[in-house]
Amino acid sequence: MAGDASYSIYLSHPFAIGAVTQAVLLFGMEGIIHPWLIFLTIVAVSLIGGVIAYYILEKPLLSFTKGFIKK
Repeated sequence: MAGDASYSIYLSHPFAIGAVTQAVLLFGMEGIIHPWLIFLTIVAVSLIGGVIAYYILEKPLLSFTKGFIKK
């Protein structure tokens, strides 16, 4: 599953980095939470977001373009 979604994960990971960073700063947790926990949260959000983007965007677009090209 993650292999199929690797390109979506690659494209969405900067958004995950920004979102988690903004959340940490917004809630004033930068001195409270250990940096490794922030890193692991970014990795988890990147993977989840990338897989969701794969199933919602990339997979339907790929099937649409395959059908379009065959015609």
